[in-house]
Amino acid sequence: MVGPPKTLYDLRRVEAAVRLTCRKCGHVRLVDLEEMIGTRSFNRRSMEWVAVQHDQICNQDRCTSRSVRVDAVPFGGQMDELKRRRALMISIDLALKIVQRGAYPSGHPPLPDEAIRLALRVLHPHVRSLDTLAAYWTSYKATDRKVHEGPANPYAQMIAALLRNGYGVPAEYRTIVPDGWWKK
Repeated sequence: MVGPPKTLYDLRRVEAAVRLTCRKCGHVRLVDLEEMIGTRSFNRRSMEWVAVQHDQICNQDRCTSRSVRVDAVPFGGQMDELKRRRALMISIDLALKIVQRGAYPSGHPPLPDEAIRLALRVLHPHVRSLDTLAAYWTSYKATDRKVHEGPANPYAQMIAALLRNGYGVPAEYRTIVPDGWWKK
């Protein structure tokens, strides 16, 4: 790659990561390229490098500065920090697949309780709401429930909590959450 990238897709050639540095508070964050591409495509935002540089917002605690420096870090995809983040996102994704199948069984045989419990245990530190997880478990274990009383609502609340806590949830899970619901 010669010169600055034109799009985020150009950064794939050098296995880059993206470094965001807030000029106001000084917070530095390293973002996985694929996570950024997935989030931007879900929100239908431009992948042009110039647009990415101008529309980033600092998300450190209470700082909402738009003065954020965006840099490409070549071969940053191999950094330990991003490898841990990728592994974390894979485990969250697998847990969400199990919890989703429990929420929407659609004629499949029920999942073992151990699978659901393990998935909820994986999600607990990231959802940060024991009430939501307990509501899911209670509605999942209820035997005399009606169709509308299943664990679908607590499942949507888990997705919203993950989005609120800054996790890049894959697009197929976000479609069940009303737009902006996680920002409340």
